[in-house]
Amino acid sequence: MVIARMQRGRTLLGMAAAAWLVLAYPLSDGREESILGKLLEVAISCGVLLIGSTVGITAFLLAGTQDRSRHFTRRLLGPLKSVLALAAGPAVFWLSVTTLKGDLVGEPELVAFFPRSLGPGSSVPC
Repeated sequence: MVIARMQRGRTLLGMAAAAWLVLAYPLSDGREESILGKLLEVAISCGVLLIGSTVGITAFLLAGTQDRSRHFTRRLLGPLKSVLALAAGPAVFWLSVTTLKGDLVGEPELVAFFPRSLGPGSSVPC
C-alpha cells in the first residue's frame, strides 16, 4: 500500500517536472533548431550508452572465470540486441529528420506514391 502510493507520487512528480521543463524553455530559437538540438542530444546519449555498454559487457566477460565466461558468452544475445538498439537510435532519428525536412522524399514523390500504391482515388492532403 505504501509502495503503491510512493510509486504514484513519483510518477506524478516526474510528470510535473517534465511539464515544468517544457514550459520553462520556450522555443525562442525556432522550432526546427530546437527540435534538431534535442535530437542531437538524444543521438549523443545513444552514442555514450553504446560505448559504455560495450565496454561494460566486455569488461564483465573478461573479468569472469573461464567457465563463467563461456556461460555468459552463450547468454550474450540479449545484451547484444540492446547494443544494436542503441546503435539504431541515431540512425532512426537521422532518417526521421531527413524525411521531415523533405531531403529524402519530397512532396511530389509522396503525392505520386500514394495513388500508385493504394489505387486511384487515394490522395495525400497537402
